[in-house]
Amino acid sequence: MSLFSGSGWLGVSWLVWAALCLGIAIVYTVYWPRPRTPQQAQARAPWQSFVLRWYHGLTWYLLALFCLLRLLLPSDRVGYANWVAVLALVCYVTFIGTLASLRWRGQ
Repeated sequence: MSLFSGSGWLGVSWLVWAALCLGIAIVYTVYWPRPRTPQQAQARAPWQSFVLRWYHGLTWYLLALFCLLRLLLPSDRVGYANWVAVLALVCYVTFIGTLASLRWRGQ
């Protein structure tokens, strides 16, 4: 089996998906939703700042890990990779919920 074979999602290799996810993760590690004003920064709780700073990038790192696990694990162990994807979903929902609540409150 070639690492670039079409055995992944939508016929694209899991290695290609992992590379794409890793590229997106690096972008979101550098660019993140910063407060528009100093007052907005002060209005954010420390946990909100942490979630907005790191969870979106973390989601994509976890998705890259998921893709690599799908590629490398034997088929009877793929369930472990699926739990990594669930963890990525939890991170993303937390990020979106935090961002939406701050935008809804005008912060």
